[in-house]
Amino acid sequence: MPDSPADILFLLHAAVLSVFVGATSVSMLLAVISRIRVRKPLLVWRTGKFSRIPIGPTLFLAIVAVAFLASAWTGRSIAPHVMIGYPAGGVFWWIATWLCRSVIVTEYGIIHDVTCISRAVSWSQITDYFAAEDDGRAYMVFFYENDDGERCRMNLPVPESQRAPFEQLISRKLDPRFRCKMREPYDEEAFDE
Repeated sequence: MPDSPADILFLLHAAVLSVFVGATSVSMLLAVISRIRVRKPLLVWRTGKFSRIPIGPTLFLAIVAVAFLASAWTGRSIAPHVMIGYPAGGVFWWIATWLCRSVIVTEYGIIHDVTCISRAVSWSQITDYFAAEDDGRAYMVFFYENDDGERCRMNLPVPESQRAPFEQLISRKLDPRFRCKMREPYDEEAFDE
């Protein structure tokens, strides 16, 4: 049983750090397993509003590095569980977030959330699509029917490096389904009669 408030604080900190490392490691493991389950990806890219790297985990790792450097500079010792736990948890978090922000395009459809492959959109579910730009960033909008028959919309950011191959793949997969053969032009006079 802890005798002092410092001992209680130490145990509480160790417990919180253990939960953090455990949760991030499980999250990373699930993301890695989900990514490995995807066979033969044709295109893969990362999504993100500002950059392709995960901002939260990157900032966390930078703060940990600064704190460790400040401790070393001032001559304060760092407990081994802290020296290992924070960087390990940050790296696990970074990898899990990086994998989760992947868009994977396969012969069968689009996986926009690798941790929930059951929410992937197959090419046959797509009922309509169009390309758009917002603030100079290209994205594709897909309308599709989910498993319950509900009409859904997916906005999919597409980096410039993947735009041409993705558009070619869309043309190959979707255009034959949406293409209508034009018949003979109709005579407007026939409708006036």
